[in-house]
Amino acid sequence: VTFLLASGLIIFSVADWHERTVPFFSFTGWCLTLLVCFPHDLFGMMLLAVMIGGLAVVSQGLGSADVMLIALLACVLRLEAALIVTLIACGTACLHWIVARPPSLPMISHLAAGYACFALVNGGL
Repeated sequence: VTFLLASGLIIFSVADWHERTVPFFSFTGWCLTLLVCFPHDLFGMMLLAVMIGGLAVVSQGLGSADVMLIALLACVLRLEAALIVTLIACGTACLHWIVARPPSLPMISHLAAGYACFALVNGGL
């Protein structure tokens, strides 16, 4: 799961960084591949998707791919791990905004950085 998850995060984070969007069909296909091939926690995924989806609607700051990716992380990893990755991603996004002040932030790139930090600490990268 680590290689497939990390390689997809790298590919889609580059697309999100440059275009501020990800290709729908390839992103959805990658998400479905991870969901089909690896054991998952559907309760954690649904819980986090509803919470993050509600936050995205209220704040209008997260895109649908960001919400899907956070829910996917909760599904493939543990719920606690997905929350830690999201917390690290929020921290890197805050630093990015403080330093560069861009009009929008590539959240998938920050989620990839959060996953890389989490995996390095856990020895799984």
